[in-house]
Amino acid sequence: MWFTTVIYRTMLQETVSINKDKLKNIDLTKEELDDVDIRKNLIRLGVAFLVILGIVVMLRFLLGDHIEAFAEVFVDKFGLVGIFISTMILDSMVLGISPDIVLFVAIAGDVEPLGILLTISIASIIGGNIGYFIGRFLGNRKFIHKRIVKYERKGHYLMEKYGVWAVIVAAMTPIPFSTICWIAGMLEMKYSHFWAGVIWRIPRYLLWYIVFRVGFLGF
Repeated sequence: MWFTTVIYRTMLQETVSINKDKLKNIDLTKEELDDVDIRKNLIRLGVAFLVILGIVVMLRFLLGDHIEAFAEVFVDKFGLVGIFISTMILDSMVLGISPDIVLFVAIAGDVEPLGILLTISIASIIGGNIGYFIGRFLGNRKFIHKRIVKYERKGHYLMEKYGVWAVIVAAMTPIPFSTICWIAGMLEMKYSHFWAGVIWRIPRYLLWYIVFRVGFLGF
C-alpha cells in the first residue's frame, strides 16, 4: 500500500527531507545537546510515566471526588467537541501547556475509551498539521520566530540530524511537539514525511491513556 511504502521509505531510507538552505546556526551548547538527546529523552519519557502514575494515584486518593466532579461538568458542557478543540489548539499552538491535561480530564469524566482515543488522536494529528502549515506559510513572520526562539536552534539541529525522526521523537517524548511541527514547516519538510512522523501521536496517546486510567481508575 502507498501509505506503508511512504512510512518505510521515510523511516529507513530518507532520513533528511528538509530545505537545508533555511537551516540556522546549529552549534549547540552542551546543555542544549542534552535537551535534544534522543536517548535521554526516551529515558525521561520512561521516568515521566512512573512519576505521573504516582501523581495520578495520589490525586485519586486526595482529590478524586473533586476531580471527577469537575471533569463531569466539563464533559457534560463541552463533550467530545470540547475535547477535540482543546487538544487541537494545544497541539497546534506553542502555548507551553500539555494536551495530556485534556486526556486526563476526559478519563476522569468517564468518557468512553474509544471515543477519547479517536477524538484526541485525530485532533492531535490535525493540530500538528496546522502547526506545520503555520511554519510553512508564516515562518518568516517575526511573531512566529518570537514564539519559538527558545527552541529554534535546537529544533534546526534535530531536523538536520534526524529529519522525520525528529517529528517522531517529538510526538512520543517530552520534546515540544507543536514547536517541532512549526519548525518542520519552516524548513519545508516533505509533507508525506511529516505525516509519517505525526501519526506517532496515536501510540503516544494510547500509552498515556493507560497510565492515566490505571492511575486514576485502577486496573
